[in-house]
Amino acid sequence: MLNKLSIAMKTTLCKLPCLFFLCGSAGAALSALLATIPLAHAVEVTNVKDGEVFRYPLVVIEGTCRGKLQFKSAAEASLDTTVADKFRGVVELKAGRNELAFKDDAGVKTLALTYKPATAEDYRVKVWYVVPKDEDPLKVKADQVDALYQTKLDLLTKVMQSWVAEDMKCGGYGAKTFYPEMRKDAPSKVDVGLLYTNQTRAQWSAQGNSYDVARSVLPPQYATPKWRNLAFITCANVAQSSDNFCVIGYGTLVGKSPVRVSEIVKWMQTPEPDAHLGALSYRAFTGVTLHEFGHMIHWAWHPGGYNLIQDAYENVAEAFTVAMDPGVPHNEAARSSYGIQQELFNNSRFYWKTGDKQTYKDGAFTFAAKDGKFTVKADHPLGAVFYYLPDANTQVAKLDGKQGKTWEMNIADIVKALGSAGNFSYMAVDVEGNEAHSFYVPPAAAK
Repeated sequence: MLNKLSIAMKTTLCKLPCLFFLCGSAGAALSALLATIPLAHAVEVTNVKDGEVFRYPLVVIEGTCRGKLQFKSAAEASLDTTVADKFRGVVELKAGRNELAFKDDAGVKTLALTYKPATAEDYRVKVWYVVPKDEDPLKVKADQVDALYQTKLDLLTKVMQSWVAEDMKCGGYGAKTFYPEMRKDAPSKVDVGLLYTNQTRAQWSAQGNSYDVARSVLPPQYATPKWRNLAFITCANVAQSSDNFCVIGYGTLVGKSPVRVSEIVKWMQTPEPDAHLGALSYRAFTGVTLHEFGHMIHWAWHPGGYNLIQDAYENVAEAFTVAMDPGVPHNEAARSSYGIQQELFNNSRFYWKTGDKQTYKDGAFTFAAKDGKFTVKADHPLGAVFYYLPDANTQVAKLDGKQGKTWEMNIADIVKALGSAGNFSYMAVDVEGNEAHSFYVPPAAAK
């Protein structure tokens, strides 16, 4: 009522400019009073700017509004408005300029966002759907196969890509993320490769080693250090990763995951587990996939209660919704999930903010443990050195090239910092984005 009265009075006063002149100090007092009455503000988008350019298509949008929120654009969106005066969700941008319009009870907010697809030189992740040789998802619609695998895995990969960008932003590194191989004919769609194993479903299930079976059919050009492979299978509910290959088993997923961007928020707000997802909810399944993906890129060694490596899988929903469950606001301060390992992502050439074509210089590392010191030497200046106990403790030396090509530390100090019995793992990244890792085991005591 005050807002409407304020607007009406100001409108009236604008039509009667002589009122303040005739009333003198009384008019001035009234003007000061009106200035203290809050006006209803139109919807505001708080996390992106008009004209901003993105190198990935699924962008998180959040802001404030008054009353019912309406969205209009050629771009498809999924928005959560279950908490009063707030909204958060995703918009899938098309290549080029995208006009977005948000309308609430107080007005309209328009902005334009541009999607500039990453170049092929920046593709570092390949997504696969691996099926037994006796099943063909392109021809057969049976319980064992998912005829919508391309649509579902495209959307899941883009949700993961968007989540990583949001998590990096929360950590203060900007919207850096990974870039999967995209389709040449549709730069907003992930190129999901289809692979057939050498076994039938019965043979595969009987063998019991889902990881090796899936990896055995990986094309040689994707088995190189440049690529990280994310493979989905239907023969087992399994999650396993190593080196540059990660396998996620998810039953059939027929009708058990979103096939449109507009469905993402609904699925992220659904906590009920489903047998097709290995008794996980969709948001937890997404978190499990990100967990294994993090292992594969050597990114997820960060202990603590709120992160994906410590099984807080469902927290992935917080990047896309105002309330994980309707009516329950998030703890915004806890949205960064990978913590200290973001420094690796910040330095590695596999994952960059812009997605622009870049030229990198390859380089090697040497690690040595001698005379009580652990030494790292690199061909290029060092960006960061990590020493850690997997799933237990992580320490990092942030170097940013300032200390040159050599770094060393007393082994005893590393062991003490980690609370280790003597062993530890380590990793180094140089300013050219090269990365290497291994582990240290103290020599056996002389007999």
